[in-house]
This record gives sequence, C-alpha cells and structure tokens, in this order.
Amino acid sequence: MNISISRVQRSSIKRPPQSKIRDTAAAPSLGFSETLASVTAMTEEQAQKIRDIYDFTVSIETIPADDKDITKRGTSGSLQEVVVAPNILHLMSKDPSIKKRVYGYIDSYIHEDLKSLAQMEELHGVTVTGHSLIIHKDGTYTVWSASVASPGEVEKGRRIEADKLKEKAEQAHIAAVARNETELVMAEGCGKQPVTQPGEPALPAAIRALSSRDLLKLSLLIRNSKSDKRQ
Repeated sequence: MNISISRVQRSSIKRPPQSKIRDTAAAPSLGFSETLASVTAMTEEQAQKIRDIYDFTVSIETIPADDKDITKRGTSGSLQEVVVAPNILHLMSKDPSIKKRVYGYIDSYIHEDLKSLAQMEELHGVTVTGHSLIIHKDGTYTVWSASVASPGEVEKGRRIEADKLKEKAEQAHIAAVARNETELVMAEGCGKQPVTQPGEPALPAAIRALSSRDLLKLSLLIRNSKSDKRQ
C-alpha cells in the first residue's frame, strides 16, 4: 500500500487576547458541570454544521501532528473524513474569523487535495483507499491519504525495475570489458600478463583497435554466448 502524508503548516488559530478578556468578564458564573455541558454543546454544534455544509463525516478529537500515529490511525480505518480538535471547534463558536479560516481549510481540501487524488487515480491507475483532513489543536492541519496500485501498474513497475537492473548489469559488464582492455594494454607495455577479475573475459591484443561501439557489441556477444552454453 502506498501511503502519503502531506502536512501544510499554517499560522496557529488563536483568538486575540482582548477577546479572551472580554469573554471572561462577560461570562456568567456557572458551575463546572454547566460550563462543560455548554462547551460540549457548542463544540458539537460546530461539528454538525460542517457535516451539514460539506456532507463529510466529522469526528471531534485531538490527534497529534505525528506521521506515524496518523498513518496507524488511517490504515486502521479509524479516521473520519474530517477530524477537528475540540478546542478549535469551541473557538469557531465564538470567533467568526476562526470559523472562516477552518472552512477555508476544508475548501482547500476539497478543491485541491481531493481533486489531486482523483487525478492520480485517473492518470496513474491507483485506487485511493482513504483520505482525511486533520485539524490539530494548535491550528495546523494535515492531509492524509493512502492508495494502492492496480495490478497493471504493479506489473508495469516490475518491468521498469527489471529493465533498470538489466541495464545496470550490462553497464557493469561493459565497464569490466573496458577495464580488461586497459589492463591488457598496460601489461603489454610493461611486458607483464594482464590481471583479470574472476569471471571476466580475457581479451586478445587486437581489442585495442576496437571502438567503444565494437566493445559494446563484443560484450553482448560474450554475454549471449555464456547464456547459450548454460541452456
């Protein structure tokens, strides 16, 4: 499975200090239970508005901006389409500018990230198996997605990899032939026998007259000859 995580850092969503002071001064005196119930209700209300507007599944939870944790949650299937930290939803209920910014994140997710995933499916033959927009408690967000390649794409990838390995082996063989030629010339000049590596072909002195293209042809002939003998 191909798993991709794309983190896009933005400025943290924070309310102006004066707004906090004004809210604290204006807030009525409530008990802990009443306050908790009020915050929970406002948080759930904002989550429901996102569901109604965008038709996404939405969960309220704080998920750390950690790639391994997000990947584990995503591959287990426990991530909703949109995940928002509760403190962010609470701020949205009090500050229209924060709500606008969060909606902007979601709009960008729809028109850029999801569109890009759809194009990837169409052009590259992969199937997206999961995706999620995660808005963290500090106001940053992560776009997570996972995909699997189609059987045709998997086979294509194997062929490409096999061709690369074959080309690499041929280049190594040609390099060995060229090295033998150099050692042969130097050895003849010094009156010594050329040193060859185990498995490398010993070449006659006439090879000095060969061009690089001829060397390539010769190396291929040697390789094919060895292959025919093994068969």
